[in-house]
Amino acid sequence: MQNWVNSREITKLDVVIEMPFLKSQTGSDTRGVTTLMTQMRMIDAYEQALFELENCEVRLGTVSNSTAKSIFTNNGNASKIMMVTFSAWNRRPDVKVREHLADAQGIGTCHPVMFPVANNMQEIGSLYEDDAIGVGPAWKGKL
Repeated sequence: MQNWVNSREITKLDVVIEMPFLKSQTGSDTRGVTTLMTQMRMIDAYEQALFELENCEVRLGTVSNSTAKSIFTNNGNASKIMMVTFSAWNRRPDVKVREHLADAQGIGTCHPVMFPVANNMQEIGSLYEDDAIGVGPAWKGKL
């Protein structure tokens, strides 16, 4: 990702990610939990990659699935077909992942609260050292 940022001379980057959610489960179906765990791992990987970027101010925001659908289609329960219909990908049936691209376009229309991603520990502030947990940001006035 650093090469991509450098090659395009990106100095500011806003990233909006869909929040993970747990679908209702029926019976012994655990796919919802597995999906939630996978989504949370993906967000962790994205945040780690953003955290490691240098020479680029990064801000991160999250949006819920229903909010993105509501803003994009005016229907918080929009189906994949409806999302594609409202997207730029509607005229491209040859694109196999257009449902995902339509979701991404919908998420991109949202403007959530953005939080800075500090990519350098010194940006966080003073550090403290504790024998039990090591070195970290200042906490409760301890340095």
